[in-house]
Amino acid sequence: MAAQKITDLDAATALADDDQLLVTANPTTSPTSKKVNADVALRLSHAYLSVTGGSASQSLTATTWTKVTQFTAETNYNSTTTASHANDQIAVSNAGQYQATWMCSFTGATTSEYRLAIYWNGSIVLAPAIITTTSTNEHAVTVSVPVNVTSGSTNVEAYVYSDGANAFAVKESVLTVTRVA
Repeated sequence: MAAQKITDLDAATALADDDQLLVTANPTTSPTSKKVNADVALRLSHAYLSVTGGSASQSLTATTWTKVTQFTAETNYNSTTTASHANDQIAVSNAGQYQATWMCSFTGATTSEYRLAIYWNGSIVLAPAIITTTSTNEHAVTVSVPVNVTSGSTNVEAYVYSDGANAFAVKESVLTVTRVA
């Protein structure tokens, strides 16, 4: 196969696994290249949900895990993951290893405990990140977890828990799912 320039990873889906791609880290400053096959290139696929400058508040029931429903935008690269801010989830359609990461800044009630976690198919994946608030100032947390998907139709979602019937207002947030193998 002759070398070809791919500027859109979605175009790579038509490549066969035995096709060779030439990958250059930065052609202007460090023109070092490596040959990879199409399967490796497709692993770069990912999707994310986000909210920027959020002001909406979500009511939480005390000691109950609640799905975060404040995402306002989505981005999809390739076909192995599909983000939907309307459903506040990222669907994974192919088996493989993925990395799910949720970065979030939020405001909440004073002197309350908030737990943030990533859910996969309706169940918690990892022990949550815990923040005890001491003010109504903005707080930030990151939760990251590997997810082994053995078949398609897997949904990844963000959940929050509070020790009281508190408000939860997302200011900045990104939930990302990336295929790594």
